[in-house]
Amino acid sequence: TVEITDATHRGAEYVGFWWRSLSSLLDYMIKMVPAMLCMAPYYIVTFTSGITAGAGAGAGDDFQSLTGFTAAMMLAYGFGLLGVLAVSIVYDTWMVGKYQATAGKMIIGAKVVNPDGLRLTYKRAFLRWLAKKPLNYLIVWIPSGVGFGLVVAVIAAASNNSENNATGFIFAMITGLFLYFALLALCSGVYWMAAFDPEKRALHDRIASTRVVKK
Repeated sequence: TVEITDATHRGAEYVGFWWRSLSSLLDYMIKMVPAMLCMAPYYIVTFTSGITAGAGAGAGDDFQSLTGFTAAMMLAYGFGLLGVLAVSIVYDTWMVGKYQATAGKMIIGAKVVNPDGLRLTYKRAFLRWLAKKPLNYLIVWIPSGVGFGLVVAVIAAASNNSENNATGFIFAMITGLFLYFALLALCSGVYWMAAFDPEKRALHDRIASTRVVKK
């Protein structure tokens, strides 16, 4: 007799870090188009304000126009960011909940599943987005930005009384950038931990209890 192995016992084949990075890059490029459309009103207001400023109206009119365009720019920018946020939420949550993968993951032949290999609910897909975008961005960008700002401020203040302020400023910027990229690389461990995890899980996979496997 020929023994047939049950396919359900076959172990899942997890998608590695570099393939996942490629899929994230593809998703980013795909989302750029609707994101740019969401920011279109902001670009239009900014362009229009530049033309009006170049026309050279009276002093009082200039101030009123500047105030009005500044408010319009802030409003357009705020609504644009909300639109970009909505695109990101809908794209990740809906596609992972319905198709088990974003377009980028479809291209590389991967899907997102629960630990038991079943489809994610929309609620779980949204939780994964929360962990992947807002939480990871806070972990990665805030320490890097704060570190850069503190280093530049401290060194600039220390060299403020010196005769060569320009040299001190350049040194502060170089040191700050070095610390910024060092912290950025370190904090990005929320992503590159997937390269060392047996199941190729990043931080958001651990929080949402998900896996990225090959189809």
